[in-house]
Amino acid sequence: MASDKNGAQSWSSRMLEVVKWCNSFDSPGSVKDQCKPFYVDGQQVGMITPEVVKELMKFPDVFCVTEVNVTLTSELNAASYEDRTAKVHQVLVTLRDQNAFVPLRGWRNENYRIQETFSSKPLMEMERTATSLFGVLQYGVHINGFCNHPDKGMCLWISRRSPTKQTFPGMLDNISAGGLPAAMSIMDCLVQECGEEASIDESIARTAVPAGTISICFLDERGINREVEFVFDLQLPDDFQPRVSDGETCEFYFCTVEEIKEKLVGGNFKPNSALVTLDFLIRRGFIHPDTEPNYQLFMEGLHRAMHC
Repeated sequence: MASDKNGAQSWSSRMLEVVKWCNSFDSPGSVKDQCKPFYVDGQQVGMITPEVVKELMKFPDVFCVTEVNVTLTSELNAASYEDRTAKVHQVLVTLRDQNAFVPLRGWRNENYRIQETFSSKPLMEMERTATSLFGVLQYGVHINGFCNHPDKGMCLWISRRSPTKQTFPGMLDNISAGGLPAAMSIMDCLVQECGEEASIDESIARTAVPAGTISICFLDERGINREVEFVFDLQLPDDFQPRVSDGETCEFYFCTVEEIKEKLVGGNFKPNSALVTLDFLIRRGFIHPDTEPNYQLFMEGLHRAMHC
């Protein structure tokens, strides 16, 4: 670990720890090598841990488990999008009612599309909270809300998540962010999240500029989280003041770049959102390859290849 002259761990090393955590599925000794690929209609869409595989074996009318993979049954592979969705949903409801897995306790009644890549044909839908059990791709939309303050220079608005949130309660976050539900466009999701979480008017939200994606894969108590976040930069008026709206956030903070950098490594920033902010700082030139020793590792960690 790099350290400064006082022995304290450097900002660069602490930031790299966050980046590595967000890619922990690829870490040596992870459960990755024990997982079975998950296929739907001949396309690999996920990875499943041994713990989950064991439970799925109890539903042979829906899942076919072999030595090498997990698939839907041949009947379901030949079935419609709607039938696949319904049959898998029934299994998930049963597992939820049996309290079989931690993530299902936070049931959302919100579906994600299941597909090999974002541009691939959707194969079915799945309850959002179950996606980490199957290691399928989860898509989200994250917004960097910023302004060029006349005295402080570049500043960002960030939020604090409600202490009652199902995931990462009470942690710092981007000004607005959310998962991308099935059948919703990226921009519609952005507008909805901006309005609900920060009371940002639609006319302002729609000026957000797409800034690429980050892609990560981490392990936590929910399972395998393969995430692709669509990133947007939203320049806000100098006098803008976000307001709590739907209760998913509880506070907002207006931070300089140096303040943001310290918060990113303080252990209280939602990790995937910390990487969205890191990406913003790199793109805006506040982190430079001539002065940042872990620049290349940051870039690699922000853009993991999302094949299974």
